[in-house]
Amino acid sequence: IYTVRILNQGSAAATNIGLTVVLPDLVKITAANDPSRRPPRQDMQRLVFAPVATLAGGAEATFTVTVQG
Repeated sequence: IYTVRILNQGSAAATNIGLTVVLPDLVKITAANDPSRRPPRQDMQRLVFAPVATLAGGAEATFTVTVQG
């Protein structure tokens, strides 16, 4: 399981935070989760997650990708 945490270290809200993950060819993506609870768009080994609309200052967004292999 890969976990990516995005932390807004500022005091103001951040908007439209995007995340794209590219995984090695040797693994198979079996699941992916993000704060929006919508499935990411997958193109081969590349996952494009829905943008986080707003992330408050000091807040964190967590994304996970489960792989096999």
